[in-house]
Amino acid sequence: MNRLTISLFVSGLLCVVSAVSGISSFTTGNNGTSITHATLTGRIVIFAIGCAAFLCAWGIRNRKRLAWRAVFVGLGIQWVLFIVGGTLATAAGYATKPSLSETLLFGGMLALVSLPVVLYWGRRIKRDYAASFGDDG
Repeated sequence: MNRLTISLFVSGLLCVVSAVSGISSFTTGNNGTSITHATLTGRIVIFAIGCAAFLCAWGIRNRKRLAWRAVFVGLGIQWVLFIVGGTLATAAGYATKPSLSETLLFGGMLALVSLPVVLYWGRRIKRDYAASFGDDG
């Protein structure tokens, strides 16, 4: 439980700092340094995610069942966003537009490769929840 709380707190802190600074990317090259900033909408979304992470860390530390469930649901949502975002970002990086079957194949492979990590963390969160409350929720 302590590691999960620390992880959520650090994630929330990084999101809030990122939203306040607004820096989207930082690159250096022969032409010098280039800093790009996120849009206001993106900064608000990242700030909200950071605040949600802080609330979940507080809720888990204070043994609130809703916080545990929010973390478990958030894990699934983040996995789906990772698959969709990774697939679309990779498809957009090609000079020629890949076919739908190639894009779906890459998305399926990305889902298959990342599934063990998500299952591990899902089982760990469920085990910690059961240890905290003495039941499976």
